[in-house]
Parts: sequence; structure tokens; C-alpha cells
Amino acid sequence: MGVAQPFEQPLRTRRADGGPRRVGVEIEFGGLRPEAITAAVRKALGGEVQRRSQVAYLISGTEVGDIELELDFRLLQKAAEEHEQLAGLPEWLLEVSTWTAELLERLISQVVPWEIVTGPVPMADLHKLEPMITALHEAGALGTRHAPHFAFGVHLNPELPDLQAETIAHYLKAYLCLKDWLRQRSRLDLLRVLSPYISDFDDRYVRSVVTPSYRPTMPELIDDYLEANPTRNRSLDMLPVFAEVDRERVMAVTDDPLIKARPTLHYRLPNCEIDNPGWNLRGIWNDWLEVERLAADPDRLDRMGKAYARWLSRLHVPFDDGWARTTAQWL
Repeated sequence: MGVAQPFEQPLRTRRADGGPRRVGVEIEFGGLRPEAITAAVRKALGGEVQRRSQVAYLISGTEVGDIELELDFRLLQKAAEEHEQLAGLPEWLLEVSTWTAELLERLISQVVPWEIVTGPVPMADLHKLEPMITALHEAGALGTRHAPHFAFGVHLNPELPDLQAETIAHYLKAYLCLKDWLRQRSRLDLLRVLSPYISDFDDRYVRSVVTPSYRPTMPELIDDYLEANPTRNRSLDMLPVFAEVDRERVMAVTDDPLIKARPTLHYRLPNCEIDNPGWNLRGIWNDWLEVERLAADPDRLDRMGKAYARWLSRLHVPFDDGWARTTAQWL
């Protein structure tokens, strides 16, 4: 494997405490048994494998820190955890339980992805994940376009420079201004478009937020978002960072146990095309950097937001991609 070159970095590389900004990465894919996946990760990044259950593994001590591998199916994860707690039962019952868990895992993994989840990786080290992508591709990992039912994606969880209302609002405004362009760039698989997981934002909410005069306090920012989007199923999920800031306010509206409070955005849009030899994280990251640049340029953000709000106020047909095509002039 060749040495991956460092990725381009955002304008703001430091957190409020002076530490380097980090990003978590989640990659969904199919086609491999967990033993092959952990072997590919170790081949690329080193580390030691700990089996937590039939459907959950930890690869600790890699070049980018700890990496978790899990079958992205909550009921089976729960069953696997309960199986691990049955050590005191008769041996014949344990064998039946093990056989059942393995059979379920093999069946469900035909339609439900395995998911690699990194810990927070310094943005300057993000390129170190590329050898893992190559190793998984060479091992036979399958991505979104391999089968009609493979609605697999890649998620980025970039830390914010700080947790001030103005900063968070700027990132949200920037994303909303660029989301149509990002969808076009992502060449989304039809099943992912039709699925609820990356549902688009309502135009009325978008228009109100991108308007330059929208300068909310933190409670206003969170309440406005929750009123329009009381769900994780958005292409940019803001619930983790809002739960980090004010968990009680978020949980009063949605008690989804999968919401994990953290000082990050949760960008869920891109396909996983890991079976494509030309695919990598660099392209996804470079697209995200346009959000970073726009968020860091308040004057351009206000001008673009004003233009987008005006465009949204016009009569236009559904699936009109006019704004996505217009976006290039702002980049």
C-alpha cells in the first residue's frame, strides 16, 4: 500500500481549549465476515482484537486509536450481549444459544451492514484511515451500489471549534446553503434517497435559518431545530451537539436512546462505495471542507443565505436542482 498524503485542513483547526479539532468516522458496508474485517483493519493499522460479542468487536491500539466494529442491528446486538451473560447455564443450552446467535448474525448481515466506528481522530491524521479503506476493498467489502437493498453510508462527526450559539448557527446555515450541492456531489443511491435516514430539511425551516437576520440565542437555536426536526434522521443531525449543550432540552422533545451527546456535528449524507477501487474518504472530506469554509466566512454566508432564502420563496417544481447548479458560483 502506498503512503496516503495528508488531507487538506479546515481554516479553523483548533478547539476552544487549544487542542486540535478531531473527527469521528463511521463506515457501513457488507460482504465480509467479522474475522476478515478485523484482519483487514489490523493489516492496515495494527492493533489488537477483542471480541465483545457475536456482533461487536474492539480493535484497540491502532495507529488512529481504538476502532469499534459492530453489526448495525440493535435487537441482535442486545441478544448477543445477553448471550455473553449466560456463562452459568448448562453446556447444551449454551451451544444452542451460540448456534442461534451465529445463524442470526449470518442471515442479518446479508441485509444489515457491519459498521466501523473510529474514536475521535485528529483532522490532521484523517488520511491515516485510507490504508484501511484499501485493505477492506481488497478483502472484498461491498458498498451501497452492490445491491438494491444496500443503503450503506459514511458518516463524519467533526468537532466544532467551539460551542457558542453563533458558531453552531454558522455551521448549520452553511450546511443548509450547500446541502443540495452536496446531495448532487454524493450521487446518492436511490434506496438511500427514499429511506428516512437522510431525510431533507423542510423548506420553511431552511428559509428561516439561512436568512441573515436569523441570529438566535442557544435556547432559540435548539428549540427551533427541535420543533422542525425532532429526529436523528437528517443528512446533518444536530442532536448530538445540542444534547452536549443542553441534554434536558433535547430529551424533553425526543427520548431516542441512540442520541449520543458529543461536541460534534453528525454528517450522514455520503454513500459508501468501498467496492469501487477509486473511492476514498478524501473526496467526502473535501466536499465537507466547503461547509467549513462557508461557516468561517460570515459575509459570504450572509450573501448566500439571502440568495437561497429568495430562491426558496419562488415557485419551483419538486426535485428542482437549480440551486445545486447555482451553488458553484458561491464556492
